Amino acid sequence: MIMKWFRKLFKKKKKSYPQDNEFKLCIIDEKSDLLHDILGMTEVRCQEISKVVIEAYDRNDLMHESLDEILANCKHINEVVLALSVFHKYQELHNKKTAINKLFGI
Repeated sequence: MIMKWFRKLFKKKKKSYPQDNEFKLCIIDEKSDLLHDILGMTEVRCQEISKVVIEAYDRNDLMHESLDEILANCKHINEVVLALSVFHKYQELHNKKTAINKLFGI
């Protein structure tokens, strides 16, 4: 009886995800070779998103903090997709640079 009471007292509330969000990409130009064109973004907006991604990655030590900052600057699911693609590529580049620096003792 006492154990049940202690479990209820210290039981953590489980977080749940909102169920009402619907994420659908809006494909604008499916024949383009460039992701930002496919998703209907201008070159300028693509550069803005890339800058936000790079600054967030460099400023934060934890990945989820970077992602939170990046997503705060996105206005549409298409921008989220582009931002996450840029983030992934930048992360790969950073990891390769780190590996090369270790290899040469820099």
